Amino acid sequence: SLIKSVTDLNGGNVMPGDSLEYVISATNIGTHDALFSILYDQIPANTTYLPNSLRILSGPNAGAKSDATNDDQAQYDVAAQRVRFRLGVGATGSKNGTLAPGASTSLRFKVRINAGTAAGTVISNIGTITFTDTVDKQFEITQPSLPPGGLPTGEPTTITVTIPDLTIAKSHSGTFVRGQAGTYTLSVRNIGNAPSTAPIAFSDILPAGLAPTAASGTGWSCSIAAQTVSCSHAGPAAAGATLPPVTLTVNVSNSAPASLTNTATVSGGGEINTANNSASDPTAIADPPIDLAISKTATTPTFTVGSNATYTLHVANVSSAATTAPITVTDILPAGLTFVSANGAAWSCSEAAGTVTCNHPGPLAGGA
Repeated sequence: SLIKSVTDLNGGNVMPGDSLEYVISATNIGTHDALFSILYDQIPANTTYLPNSLRILSGPNAGAKSDATNDDQAQYDVAAQRVRFRLGVGATGSKNGTLAPGASTSLRFKVRINAGTAAGTVISNIGTITFTDTVDKQFEITQPSLPPGGLPTGEPTTITVTIPDLTIAKSHSGTFVRGQAGTYTLSVRNIGNAPSTAPIAFSDILPAGLAPTAASGTGWSCSIAAQTVSCSHAGPAAAGATLPPVTLTVNVSNSAPASLTNTATVSGGGEINTANNSASDPTAIADPPIDLAISKTATTPTFTVGSNATYTLHVANVSSAATTAPITVTDILPAGLTFVSANGAAWSCSEAAGTVTCNHPGPLAGGA
């Protein structure tokens, strides 16, 4: 039998750059000698052989082996990208050995997972041992390896690359209004196939026109320094999970432009893909709604024919924000009334064909 196992020597998630150790145990479970025993194992795709990692762990000729050709029982074949072990009693650098019935030997070699190997990549490997049965010395038998508990017919030993991958989303509702508060929602998600392995952080540098005032979220620790909001979370974020959202409150200045783009960036968590770590949220900025009211009263309830009479008009801003444009009042006099004059502090008035028009440059404060 030929049993092969693989171990990630770095522990935790199986990541690019990790070292994998393959251990193969060969046992002659038959009743005849296995003559001329030799094992080959192709270095798996998405990995690179680690030099000087060949070793016979147990059985005949145990000990470290070099990568060179024919100087001992093992070799790394650079051109073929495979390792070779001559096994059993009597094996040398140029001669295959014998495994007697019931005899066992074990060996190992190491590889490193290549940089850039994607999450979910299955690293698959299978070794083969070739020997000759003493009953028919002209017949070579080739037997593939199988993982512990694998099928007797042989199957690959596999390990799957598992990598956390953090993304961030940023959103808001509606249109922000100058002079008022606005709210952003930021969410961090692990779209990888492994949990995060380190603290997670994000930063949000707000553009001019927006001033951060508060940031909070369950499990998050947030701080504000000038225009920069920084938040951290101990994690972990499970594969496919979204951490609790962070609510960010800002004040919109009266001079904010008509549109702003706010960008947040997430980091940490043990991820290696940083190409998807930022999110931007274009935000429309509008003037506040203005609500003006006007009242008009006469100085006396009854006017006298042929005499002057006076109206008083009051303009009020019943909204919370100051006006941002000149204010105009128009009064169309009814038949029987002739315009005499119109004035008021900062008002400019004129009359044409019975229509009185008065303009005020403003601004008029909210509530004034």
